[in-house]
Amino acid sequence: MKRPLRNNLVLAGSLGLLGLLAWQLEPTEAPPPLRLSAINPALVQQIRLAAGSEEPLLLQRRGEHWWLTQPVEIPANPTEVQTILAVTHSASLQQYPRAELDLAKLGLDPAYFSLELDEARLDFGATETLNNQRYVLAGQTVHLINEISPSSFDGNYADLVSRKLLAGLGELESISLPGRTIQRNQAGWTSVPASPSADSLQRLVDAWRNSAALWTVLAQNDEVGGDEIRLTGSAGAARYRVLKTKPQFELLRPDLKLIYVLPQSALGELLPNPEE
Repeated sequence: MKRPLRNNLVLAGSLGLLGLLAWQLEPTEAPPPLRLSAINPALVQQIRLAAGSEEPLLLQRRGEHWWLTQPVEIPANPTEVQTILAVTHSASLQQYPRAELDLAKLGLDPAYFSLELDEARLDFGATETLNNQRYVLAGQTVHLINEISPSSFDGNYADLVSRKLLAGLGELESISLPGRTIQRNQAGWTSVPASPSADSLQRLVDAWRNSAALWTVLAQNDEVGGDEIRLTGSAGAARYRVLKTKPQFELLRPDLKLIYVLPQSALGELLPNPEE
């Protein structure tokens, strides 16, 4: 064989071998992680959350919005609902057949809390402290997932309600404040006694329209509050009582047994001096 031809064949063989090695060494895409469930959050219509001996909480989808319907009825906090739905797609880090485990030792019999999404059910147990992972029972499999925020699942409905003071009331129509009543008519907004200016009246109306608490907490049975505030909208009305003005501005809603905690600065915006 002629030397040039032999050299070309050797070179071609070397290149082919290098190509094969490069193909074998090329990193392959890791398979997608196994998920806790195959639930599609966008299709879920109802959520039932049960924690210990607490009364179960019910959430229902109404059109594009979620409502808390038990133990009280009010629009839900969308962020909290999405937190609950996101858990269904948590990465399953390890899996064990249910029949091979003592569920009671894992906090799964009874479960710390349970989540029912339409017909699917997830039971949440104890936390494996070494890696801070939680046991979850889904069907016939026990999964380990990264720890979740327990505050969204502890049965406290105050964490799940909308923080907006006008939630569920529709379009604002009237505001009854201590010593002052504001109403909307065909000509616009009117105040009794009269407001110093149309601009100040509009600022007050806008402040109530956009008002939202920093957080909400359950009220104690003996909390009654002071001055009453009544908000009326096209879809309903809500009555609040002033509970505190310092260090935060707190409003009690007796029918829901909830306290809405607002920044102290909201006091001057929502309850201004009538002469301002």
